[in-house]
Amino acid sequence: MIKSRRLSNSGEQKRHEPRHFKARLSIDMGSDENFEMTEIQHSDAKAVFTWDTKLSADSAEWYENVLAIGTYQVDKSDQDKFSDKQRHGSILLFRALEVEDDIEKDSFELIKNIETGAILDMKWYPLGHPYLATCTSSGDVIIYDFSQEMKINARARLENRVILSLDWNCRRSSEDLKESAKKQLVISDNRGYISICDVDLQSGEIQIQEPLIKHDFEAWITVFDAWDNNIVFSGGDDMKLYKTDIRTKQKIVFGKNEHNAGVTSLYSDIFQEHRLVSGSYDESLRIWDTRNTKFPRLTYNAGGGIWRIRQPRDPTKKNILGLACMHNGFQIIEEGSQDCSLITDYKEHESLAYGLDFRCKDSSTLQLASCSFYDHLLKIWNVTY
Repeated sequence: MIKSRRLSNSGEQKRHEPRHFKARLSIDMGSDENFEMTEIQHSDAKAVFTWDTKLSADSAEWYENVLAIGTYQVDKSDQDKFSDKQRHGSILLFRALEVEDDIEKDSFELIKNIETGAILDMKWYPLGHPYLATCTSSGDVIIYDFSQEMKINARARLENRVILSLDWNCRRSSEDLKESAKKQLVISDNRGYISICDVDLQSGEIQIQEPLIKHDFEAWITVFDAWDNNIVFSGGDDMKLYKTDIRTKQKIVFGKNEHNAGVTSLYSDIFQEHRLVSGSYDESLRIWDTRNTKFPRLTYNAGGGIWRIRQPRDPTKKNILGLACMHNGFQIIEEGSQDCSLITDYKEHESLAYGLDFRCKDSSTLQLASCSFYDHLLKIWNVTY
């Protein structure tokens, strides 16, 4: 069972369970916690598609016109502890069917539904070929090949671990990274470890290296620096944000005592070097210049714990961010020189906002896929910007 923790001002370890902590904890207990969503004020978002994913949905990832949704389900138990067999999930693949000249009439078709272990994170391979890397509650790292009917290309396992997040080391375009460069994944797990995986896509092998560093509690999130493959960032339930050099294993903490709760989401900007964005259970988004680790450059109050951060794959929209804000729905914000402003919010889900990703439909339209947990819903919506 994953338990959320934080530290008191005196440094004493104690369990702390405000509503956003209890919501994350309940994922592993399989409860149907009810809560009230913040009242909807205004939204320019236009929904074009809704789908019941049947299982609790927590991850959304676009690859061109194909959308992957990951689910995580816990079979209820009267016991405090349960076996991994009670956790299971699926990957749902949808294809967008374009309708020209009318963005409100987009249609989508489900093209594949794969039973899997309980999915916690997914990432498409960024350099052209449609490989999908996934991680599960069973400790599996599995890479699927969409071009081969989602045949498993490679897999590896960490025994007795729950892998919570993963990221590729080649997120910038193939113009910047040669196909011959070493391919790696970085993963984080429930024991707090951050590990590098060497990936050979030709032979279908994944080698998990010895852990780089360890957080005191669960390591909720890790990403590569999009501009330097020797650097990884990680965040954990110990309220720490680390920058680690994978060559020396030396780590630097960002903003000592800056985060007031667990660090849950990270995004390394692919268009602007030295820009890192962090999200936390403390409901604050922080934008960092990685050359200054003492203080964030900007802070934005999202009104909910921030589980995922996304950016449109369009350099003309590089200052726009999408946030999955757990109890406070989904938001699109824009960074300015002095602060961040809300472009629109989307609160049509009735449960925890977890999965989110952008697709640039055209020069003026952003299309977002969002998914929520207990109501197991996928929604696709457009924002003209």
